[in-house]
Amino acid sequence: MNTKISLLLLSFISAISIAAQQPTGRISGKVINGNNGEPLIGATVVLQPSNRTITTDQNGTYSFPGIRVGAYSITCSYTGFQTKKIDSVIVTASEVTTQDVVMETKQATEIVIRGPRTLNRDNTSALLLQQKASPNMSDGISREAIQRTPDKNTSDVLKRVSGAAIQEDKFAVIRGLNDRYNAAFINGAPLPSSESDRKAFAFDIFPSNMLDNLIIYKTATPDLTGEFAGGAIIVNTRSIPTKDFQNISFGLGFNTQATFQQRETYKTGRWDFLGLDDGTRSLPSVVPTGPNFPRDNPEARVKLAKALPNDWKINSVNTMPNHSFQYTVGQNFQKNNKDFFGVLISATYSRSYNFSPGQRYSWNQDFGFNPVVYIGRNQYEEATSTVSVIAGLLANFSVKINGNNTISLRNLYSINSDDRVIRRSGLNDVTDQGDAFTKSNAMWFTSNQLFSSQLIGEHYIPGKTKLRINWVGSLANVYRNIPSQRRMTYDSIAGVTPFFAAAVPASSSNFNSAGVLFFSENKEKIYNGRLDLSRAFAIGSFLNNTFKAGIYYQFRDRNFAARQLGFTRYSFRYAGTNYQFDNNLVFLPQESIFSAQNMGRISKAQQTAGFLLDDATKTSDAYDASSRLMAYYGMLDQRFGKVLRLIYGVRLEDFTQKLFTLRNTADTLKINTNKKTLLPSVNGVVSFTPKMNLRLSYSKTVNRPEFRELAPFLFYDFVTRYSIQGNDTIKTAVIDNYDVRYEFYPGRAQLFSITGFYKKFVNPIELVSSPLFTAEAYYQNALQAISYGAEIELRFILSSLTGKWKEDLMEKFTLFSNLTLIKTDISLPTVTPSGVVTTIANRPLQGQSGYVFNSGISFNDTKSGYSAQLVANKIGDRVFIVGSDVRPDIWEKGRLVLDLQIARIIQKNIELKINFKDILAQQFILYNDYDLNRKYKKDVDYLISENQIGRVISFSVSYQF
Repeated sequence: MNTKISLLLLSFISAISIAAQQPTGRISGKVINGNNGEPLIGATVVLQPSNRTITTDQNGTYSFPGIRVGAYSITCSYTGFQTKKIDSVIVTASEVTTQDVVMETKQATEIVIRGPRTLNRDNTSALLLQQKASPNMSDGISREAIQRTPDKNTSDVLKRVSGAAIQEDKFAVIRGLNDRYNAAFINGAPLPSSESDRKAFAFDIFPSNMLDNLIIYKTATPDLTGEFAGGAIIVNTRSIPTKDFQNISFGLGFNTQATFQQRETYKTGRWDFLGLDDGTRSLPSVVPTGPNFPRDNPEARVKLAKALPNDWKINSVNTMPNHSFQYTVGQNFQKNNKDFFGVLISATYSRSYNFSPGQRYSWNQDFGFNPVVYIGRNQYEEATSTVSVIAGLLANFSVKINGNNTISLRNLYSINSDDRVIRRSGLNDVTDQGDAFTKSNAMWFTSNQLFSSQLIGEHYIPGKTKLRINWVGSLANVYRNIPSQRRMTYDSIAGVTPFFAAAVPASSSNFNSAGVLFFSENKEKIYNGRLDLSRAFAIGSFLNNTFKAGIYYQFRDRNFAARQLGFTRYSFRYAGTNYQFDNNLVFLPQESIFSAQNMGRISKAQQTAGFLLDDATKTSDAYDASSRLMAYYGMLDQRFGKVLRLIYGVRLEDFTQKLFTLRNTADTLKINTNKKTLLPSVNGVVSFTPKMNLRLSYSKTVNRPEFRELAPFLFYDFVTRYSIQGNDTIKTAVIDNYDVRYEFYPGRAQLFSITGFYKKFVNPIELVSSPLFTAEAYYQNALQAISYGAEIELRFILSSLTGKWKEDLMEKFTLFSNLTLIKTDISLPTVTPSGVVTTIANRPLQGQSGYVFNSGISFNDTKSGYSAQLVANKIGDRVFIVGSDVRPDIWEKGRLVLDLQIARIIQKNIELKINFKDILAQQFILYNDYDLNRKYKKDVDYLISENQIGRVISFSVSYQF
């Protein structure tokens, strides 16, 4: 008897052990209203044959964890909808099988779908469903689509989206409108401007592998910010995983112009590899701040000059390959066999090298001739060596209290740095004494750091209340630091100066002098809170409504300070003896000219002196600014049966902006403005069929001046050789937006849409050239502008176009393409003796392209593990800086960028990738459009700059545990 009992116990324990060792997976998905794409809350989902039942949460999602490997069926039911059963849902070991359920309104008793269901490898379908259900016109890109490109940061990703382009490798241009007309958000919270000298956010600060998706809203609704005209860019970081995993990847890249070639550098710090300066470049603490600088004490200035490190030497070193690393871990914790707590932590790092040779020119117009003659002023050869670091740490946490309440904490810390050396030499100017030649260089390190944190709550009160409550509290800090930019210039005039001499001034230094040191620091914080309440209710069986209301608060605080020091020649009288500057010093090489022995008194016997330190900082080189925005909105989303949907409402924005600075010691600039703006919007959707929509939209939005654009701070850009200054008289621009779109969703992640848009700007803000001969630019309001155009986008599986011919092969190819065409008329203020009159300028808005084109084809074969994607991007030529009577517009030539990725998955957890980035490597060109045809023509238009771009070939391997 005891033996039998022992055998039974042993058998029972063995059975439990075997069952525990059996591999399991998970089935997750979303239940969606097939009429409008909205999630269905509280739908009942039953898993057979295990007979497990669950209801969908406040986002319409469900999840069955711990399911043994095998085939299952799912039955979904919801009041007023047909019951839907899906057979042959396959569960794979340690994988998540994604099975979304689209429900139709009740007409029959049950819909049964038979056939094998496999792992959903691409969430593009979910993104298109969201786009279809959105009250706004929107476009986006999913994480899986991002992973199939060689894109390293978010700015590269942006140019894949319909109507989007990138300027200067980091600033967004939407529908041809430059960065100042676009708004940036992360996980629903606003991002501050990352730049100290423009209204813009540098999207290259975000590593692309930390994105879940990226969406651009192109029309406004009351629950969106009222400050955009191009698009509201929503960056969503990776969400909490539905299974435990670890992923590690390594990569190497080779730049055809840099890798294993010589590049130039200088004395750097030990933390440069992390994108941080360790203090090596910082100004010594003995150098006092502006008011305490001993301007009237030459001997004290000599001592300060000797205290500065002599780190002007430029070295040549061999360039190593680009390299990258990423580690991501995700954990999902369950309570009562349901998801309860999730965490996702990811660290990413990349370091890349670039070398770009080129030429640079500048021209003035002479209107004394017909046609106008361009007079050459400068002609240089230049070479730029750059080391770029992108590093990021993401930590996201989520607690699912129950199916109706979720709280999340999302954090991101990101570093983006550039260390740059530019050498430039050539013809500096044409003078009465002959051609003036110059040799100049600049070396500087720029570090951008961003910390962003959002606490997010999602709640749903079921029953009769049916109230959805969403709230966000966020903090974002941006720190931009240039610890030291050093500029050196040697000049020689043919026939007058036989040797190159350092351009050290006799008195005060300026941006063109030799031995200039520039420092700047920009600190900005943004605090944000929002509360959204929405409730669905029906009036009869025909009219379904959702009322939504909310409040939004944002406070921004910025502290900016710049400083410019330089060396000047020293002559003085001491103990009855006159000491004169030793002119031989200006012929010394760069690495020794500013050494300590060349400061102050040099030789008592020869009565010679050297250099001393000058503080050229202006009182306007620092400012403090803040803004406060309170917004209130209400909107109604009405659905009239299955055909018509209207979304309308109003947003009230109460905006206060403050700025304090000094124009000079006797002139204080204080700005304290407050304005309340009412911003109405209406969107209409006509659904001809469940797959076909016609959208119409009108909205009023604004574009406010940025802190930098108001501040009188004058910044010299060594790259463009332009000085940029603010203007405290500029006004807020107001925009009326009209849009119409036809969209067709055939299914299987396919799309066809065509959009028309029309925008009227009053007081648009632009960066324009000074009417003087100086290379300066400032911000100005035009009177008005009109922008209109069209967008076409398609995404098709090739088998849909070819029919059943070679269906197995064509099913693996997806073709996607989008084209945006834009036209602008702008009215400029022209001052005449009788006052201000309006003229129509035959040019687009600054930064606006005539067209934006993206196209590509992807191949994906799950059986062999191979995938590939070829992507092309091209923008039309655009105005880089608006010209003046003496300086013509500077245009940027569009480049055709072609990228290719080939990947292979081995044994389900190893992925190999090879990327070819910028295969064509077309030159980056700025020019003056002499024939006014808005496109570059060699030997006709006048070059401003021409730089070579390197191709990049990279290899990576990733392993998922």
